[in-house]
Amino acid sequence: MLVHAGICDSRMWDPQWDAFPAAHRTVRYDLRGFGHSPLPPEPYSHARDLVALLERLGIQQATLVGASLGGRVALEVAVTHPEVVDALILADAALPGLPGRTSCERSGRRRTPPWSAAIWTPPSR
Repeated sequence: MLVHAGICDSRMWDPQWDAFPAAHRTVRYDLRGFGHSPLPPEPYSHARDLVALLERLGIQQATLVGASLGGRVALEVAVTHPEVVDALILADAALPGLPGRTSCERSGRRRTPPWSAAIWTPPSR
């Protein structure tokens, strides 16, 4: 499951789109308010939306790949619904509710790092 960053939509995964589906069942979608997904007038949760999408597609467990905002959504799903997460692949994600500061901000440098990534696999069940 590919979850895009907050500065783009699901098209950010275009460069990977030929390779990933050739080896894995791959789904990408637009978070609400991005791309082809309208922003609703009522409150919503990107994490609840992702869990509902997995259920609707009949996916019991998925590897969640998220960049920035998409990584934050993937982390929230992993915390609230660990049973649906096989693994996490995150780029520049932060935990919801915690202030985010990059290593560059802490060191006084102004430029953010070109990327950061983490891979997490839950313990065996």
